[in-house]
Amino acid sequence: MEILSGIASKLGELLVDATVKQARYLFCFNSIVKELEDKETNLKEAQDGINEKVEEERQKHCAIVVEKDVEKWLADVVKEMADVRTLKANLDEKKSCFNEWCPNWGCRYWMGRKSSKETRKLSDLLQDRSKFSTVARPKPLPSDKELPIPRHFMSFGTAKSACNQIIKALC
Repeated sequence: MEILSGIASKLGELLVDATVKQARYLFCFNSIVKELEDKETNLKEAQDGINEKVEEERQKHCAIVVEKDVEKWLADVVKEMADVRTLKANLDEKKSCFNEWCPNWGCRYWMGRKSSKETRKLSDLLQDRSKFSTVARPKPLPSDKELPIPRHFMSFGTAKSACNQIIKALC
């Protein structure tokens, strides 16, 4: 009998948690949308900060290479910001029914759910931003193999030995 009561209480607890989570989309709709707008603002500021760092590197060095993870993060941010703008347009469009006398509960539920998912995505992007130690680095110098050598160029032994001595001295 104790086993059944334990199972029933755990099942009831899980059902209540799921119901509260789903009801939150309806009754906490305005706070969910406000949280989405706050995360959007924070992500926009983070994006601007990363872009400023890239520009600073461009001013320091003529040729830079932006890190791959930074490029991917910036592309993800642009995509998510477009998704948020689309979602906000839908939110403004489908706010209420009956000449704005009562909220459209069905749309409110789905929009609250979508807003909550977008907020989680934006939070993940904000956390990923902190992983960047560097955003860009100077482009590496071309190696000897990449430099074209003119056909009329002749290498002299003394020039090669002098070059090797300079390289040894630098190392």
